[in-house]
Amino acid sequence: MTRIINQNLLNIKNYALHYGANHIKALSEYNLAIIEPKAHHLNDIKILQNHGSQVYAYLSVFEIPSSHEKFKEFEALLLSRETKSSSGETLNRNLVDLRSEDWMGYLFELVKSYAENFGFDGIFVDTLSYIEEYIKEDSVAFSQILAVTELFNKINEEFPHMGIIQNNGLGLVLNYTKNYIDGVCWENPDLHLKERKKINKIITGRLKKIKMENNLKIFLLTQDSEYTRYYRQLSYKNSFIYYDAPKDYIGPVR
Repeated sequence: MTRIINQNLLNIKNYALHYGANHIKALSEYNLAIIEPKAHHLNDIKILQNHGSQVYAYLSVFEIPSSHEKFKEFEALLLSRETKSSSGETLNRNLVDLRSEDWMGYLFELVKSYAENFGFDGIFVDTLSYIEEYIKEDSVAFSQILAVTELFNKINEEFPHMGIIQNNGLGLVLNYTKNYIDGVCWENPDLHLKERKKINKIITGRLKKIKMENNLKIFLLTQDSEYTRYYRQLSYKNSFIYYDAPKDYIGPVR
């Protein structure tokens, strides 16, 4: 089906992303508020919308935390449990096989509930970048991406006015999902290495091209960054929408 262009999303001028609770007044100052559904009630969403904000629900597609209430139910569906050392930390990634009808059915029912029971304007889809980062076999990675595009297409068909913003997954994943989404978020670009700066320049050019060709909104997101001035300039130059979130995405809304 042909994607319905989400004009409301295209017209926004600013946004905030926050996964904690009790910051409704501050979030209402933004055109778009991306929130964790579990941290809010229906009334919170209505308050934000009454102030003119669009409200998007966070949705992790490829990873399920061990603390998730449904973890035991879906544990047998894990594609892998990757462990990676990053900045001295050991990170466990419980990656769910997206070829599973049970998991994809669960995700769709979540989106359905967000649309029909809570009135969310859209979803902010996270963890798709792990397909590119952790899946080494091309055939397996492609099957995961294909499952994602099928999910997005189903959401477009059932809830055509519900927006979809994809967080990261800016390489192979975006090649296939760009026709099914309304926006792309580039989260926490790395500026510490010279090589990374070159890669970031390539990513910037790619996002500008996709923005123009697919009529998408491009977001830039950092977390308590020391380089906010640079990112603001980058965003202004390329017509991206920038937000520097508080540490762990739960501190005071900036």
